[in-house]
Amino acid sequence: MRISKQRQSLAIVIGLGGMLLLITVGWLPYRYEGESYMYPPVFIGGCFPSLGKFIENIAGEKGLPRLRTTLTQCGEFESSTALYPVKWWEIKKVYLDNLHGPLSHKRLYQIIMEVEVEYRDWGRGVLCWKAWNYGYHIGPLVVNQGIGPPWEVSPDSCGNIHPGNGLR
Repeated sequence: MRISKQRQSLAIVIGLGGMLLLITVGWLPYRYEGESYMYPPVFIGGCFPSLGKFIENIAGEKGLPRLRTTLTQCGEFESSTALYPVKWWEIKKVYLDNLHGPLSHKRLYQIIMEVEVEYRDWGRGVLCWKAWNYGYHIGPLVVNQGIGPPWEVSPDSCGNIHPGNGLR
């Protein structure tokens, strides 16, 4: 069975258009807010499948900090960090941004996350988590390709997160 040249050309144009759309849309910054219609990020590779599981493992075993600290990409706080038991926590915002273009050989992405926390002593707070990592994201799908430097965790709001500009 032979395919006409017209159909071959159409298939090539559709295929190239789909790839261009995936690259263009996929490389836009992604923003998730807890009560929005957007999907929370999902991770392939790395130490955890989702940010929720990441925090659940840390908060359930050790608690969360109240002061500025650093945390390894796989969930270990500095040894001097004071951790406090947590009653509940909720991810309020997540911002993902690829730090290089889709055709670059460098694959780095930035992640900024704001988490609201209630500690067991009834104290409440907001933690801003910031990190960059090796890999890239396409919408809410994050592909980890290595482990970057530690997370910076601070007891502040992350501020207004604007797609394309990170924090303002």
